[in-house]
Amino acid sequence: MDVLTYVKRNANFSTLMLGAGTVFAGTAAAAIRGNMEIMLAILCLIFVMLAQLSANFAHNYYAASKYYDNLPRPRYSVYAHDEVKNQLAVRVLREASFACAILAAVVGLGIMAISAAPYIVIGIGVLIVAFNYILNFGKNPAFGKPYTILFTWLLFGPIGVIGTSMVQCQHEATSLWSFFDHAPSLFLGPAMGFLACNVHMSYSYSMFRLDPERKSRGMTYILGPRFVEILFIINGLLMLGLIIFKVFFLDYPQPEIAIVPAFVAFALNTYIGIRMRFVPVGELQHLTMMVKVNYLLTGVVTFIVWWWIGMPDDSFRTLF
Repeated sequence: MDVLTYVKRNANFSTLMLGAGTVFAGTAAAAIRGNMEIMLAILCLIFVMLAQLSANFAHNYYAASKYYDNLPRPRYSVYAHDEVKNQLAVRVLREASFACAILAAVVGLGIMAISAAPYIVIGIGVLIVAFNYILNFGKNPAFGKPYTILFTWLLFGPIGVIGTSMVQCQHEATSLWSFFDHAPSLFLGPAMGFLACNVHMSYSYSMFRLDPERKSRGMTYILGPRFVEILFIINGLLMLGLIIFKVFFLDYPQPEIAIVPAFVAFALNTYIGIRMRFVPVGELQHLTMMVKVNYLLTGVVTFIVWWWIGMPDDSFRTLF
């Protein structure tokens, strides 16, 4: 396998749908109040993609280095080539992680330079680095432990959605901390976080179905598959309830249209949650992909609908 193919395989590109969905949702929260900044939204999207790729490579680097350390070392020169290939594979993942992290930092500095509140970008960057370190590095990496679902909820929910919305709203809002401007993201962030948790649980559930006897710290192994199936649907209900409450509590224009994306997401989430128990193991990968697609679709459709019904854009940088 050549280096490029190896890197592409370990990038886990399908997970980038979570980062993209987060940015679209945050931009939707800004657009509903007429505060969307298209250039900042694009920069946020690039930043999230690079940061997520860095985290993916970091996780695979940890897994590869741990596996490599447990391999028996070759005693004969005939195996020396395989030894070099293993070392190169581990090093490629490490360098790929650092490269994406550096590029993400550069984009983050650009966002910070044009943001009205640069400390928000600094805070988000610090949290991303801290979570990545806790999950993949240190003496006892937390990846796979049940409580890491909280990290998923925070990163792809409140932190990602509210952060994306705030850097756009604060750019030209009348007040830096106006509740009117920031309220949509305060509700939408946690709601999107519940859908992101379902992506997290779908991986754990698939691993359990593939190997029920495996000794693992994953959520499904500890709580059981039936509990995860129920929690999967409950998360969809929490998402739907939060968005419906928010739309009417904040007096959205055309509320009956504003809640349509949430109902679409809930319907697809419920379908997946019911199918999880009955599909054969071979279809679990397809369902896991559907969960990620549902998250991205929710962010994109919410953005389109809320941009359409939202207040007129008051930005001085309107491109279209």
